[in-house]
Amino acid sequence: MNRVIDNVLHRLLCMKWHRELDCQYRNVLKLNNISSTDKSKEKLWMRKWGGYKVPISALQYRVFRNYIGDDINIVPEEVLHLVIEPVLNSKMAAGFYGDKNFFEKILPPSYLPKTILRKIRGQFYDKDYKIIDLNNFHIAEILCGVEAKKLIIKPSVDGESGRGVLLFNFCDSDKCWKSNNIILTKDYLTKYLGDDIIIQEAIEQHAAIAKFNSSSVNTLRLAVYRSVKDEQCHVTGAIMRIGNHGSVVDNAHQGGCFIGINKNGKLNHLVCNQYGQTCQTFNGIDFSQDFYYPEWKSVILFAKDVCKHIIHHRLVALDIAVDTNGSPKLIEYNITPGSFSSWLFQYSVGSIFGDFTDEILEYCQMITNRTPTYKLK
Repeated sequence: MNRVIDNVLHRLLCMKWHRELDCQYRNVLKLNNISSTDKSKEKLWMRKWGGYKVPISALQYRVFRNYIGDDINIVPEEVLHLVIEPVLNSKMAAGFYGDKNFFEKILPPSYLPKTILRKIRGQFYDKDYKIIDLNNFHIAEILCGVEAKKLIIKPSVDGESGRGVLLFNFCDSDKCWKSNNIILTKDYLTKYLGDDIIIQEAIEQHAAIAKFNSSSVNTLRLAVYRSVKDEQCHVTGAIMRIGNHGSVVDNAHQGGCFIGINKNGKLNHLVCNQYGQTCQTFNGIDFSQDFYYPEWKSVILFAKDVCKHIIHHRLVALDIAVDTNGSPKLIEYNITPGSFSSWLFQYSVGSIFGDFTDEILEYCQMITNRTPTYKLK
């Protein structure tokens, strides 16, 4: 009975994803005046990706080939989220790994921004996970040792696309922390924020990155795959997100843009938004010039090492910033289905898994033993 219920729920989820993605990419095609593709190549793509009992649409192929060329390894999001991610990543372990308050239990603290305060299921803890008694909770005492001039408060669970992120600045004249008209107080922390939050010192980003937009930390998004064959971690794609002028977040869903980065750390010459619209100038910066991401080799080594610690998950999307000292810092990693955001890479870099695509598909077929069935649209 449980298997029957699981199969029904899986089918419903498949149809939900398919309808949403179909609508999304129809809008992208219309908005960008993208014409039809070579039907023979489209059929080959459908034949490769249509064998997983998941309804897929050729619309994604038509969209992404317009940006990265005819590539049979363009990954449909339905297959990524409903077939590949459930095999490569552990659903059972996602709750623990996904809570930002427990990143320091998984990774060296030096890899992360400095934590000041935690709130876990409504209970406050200090940076060392010691319970804080609310009767003796004095926010001024907790914050008195903060060296940074900016603090970030964000949800530690279920926070996506920059939602719920607050930036507080220290006001010298009033000797308090403010975000617009909000003053950071014990009352505010206990009554107006959720039960799961984390307060960290804001990263002061590298000058070479701050010039793209100084009001947000402009993070890298790296796609990392730990091979099922040799257990080595491979960076399969890289983009940099850039916040809109004046915004404190860099997410595309919040008005930001993103730009592809090649294997040598060189930025592309076009920035792109969430609707696939591209341009050479954003925030007054002309991206027709050659820009290189700072400390690129260190960033790649850092990303691979981070993923070695996330042992229950083979497919991880990392958000990384580089500070003024040139040290990479992990902002967060993304492991749950739907959070990988393959579209970021397939708009700007190439197929998300590149040379590892067939290795991944063969492994997923072996695990799930799915029978190829597909339908051309």
